Amino acid sequence: MILKLNENGLKSLANIEKLEKLQTLYISNNRIQELFEIEKLAELPNLLDLSLIHNPIARKPNYRMIVIKRLVQLMVFDGKEITVEERKRIEGVTGMMDPKQG
Repeated sequence: MILKLNENGLKSLANIEKLEKLQTLYISNNRIQELFEIEKLAELPNLLDLSLIHNPIARKPNYRMIVIKRLVQLMVFDGKEITVEERKRIEGVTGMMDPKQG
């Protein structure tokens, strides 16, 4: 299942966790800014492709690493494939911000 919510002024991902079959989510050009919103996406076991480009959250330090580390099932993030090498590198990084506090 694909859901495109680009350019809707969204500030939250409230209730997104109910879409359990969601595989692709495009929410670019919105107003999502807090890393704790990523926790809601962690409830989506089938989410493989996510785009958050042009949201304030994308300017957070270590944004890409935090999202990939938290959403281990992702294959594509912000239009770029997550390689095995990138995932291994991220798994070895410690001291990143906890998205729950974000």
